[in-house]
Amino acid sequence: MGKFLIANIHLAPVVLPKDPALLDVVNAIAESEKRHDAEIAEVVELIQPSVETIVAGDFNSLSQSVAPSVLRERRLVDSFAAVHADADLRPNWDLRTMLQLEPHVYQKNSLGVLDLARPMQLGLRVDYIFHSRHFRTTNSEIIEGGGSDHFLVVSELEFDNPSQAGTKTERKPARP
Repeated sequence: MGKFLIANIHLAPVVLPKDPALLDVVNAIAESEKRHDAEIAEVVELIQPSVETIVAGDFNSLSQSVAPSVLRERRLVDSFAAVHADADLRPNWDLRTMLQLEPHVYQKNSLGVLDLARPMQLGLRVDYIFHSRHFRTTNSEIIEGGGSDHFLVVSELEFDNPSQAGTKTERKPARP
């Protein structure tokens, strides 16, 4: 077998000020995108096109945000979206679960947003498994449950070209 790169990442969450107004939320998301741009740049530096690569974890990002977009620009595949056309409609993070797990942290703010959200189902897809084109996703699922507000994202991958798995393409010298 050849060399692999597997990166398990956890990008910074959106940090809201106490009692945020709508403009504060928008600014916090913009700041988060700047942080994510810098964080994902460090990961991208490790990626070599010839090396089988998997980048997975909590991106704290929607699929069209900077970090997932940068990985797609580097030709990595979003494994869940590769097999689910409605991937963004299938959340792997749930606000209600978060509020149940940590009620002392999320009591109430001046907007009453969290109180309003308690009965609502509010989920987002923020966790991903990306892989290089050396692989092909054969299945990917979100498994709810456990002790977290994030659900498991599980993908089955196989080598896209098993005869080439773990081998590097050698360049033959040009003939004179």
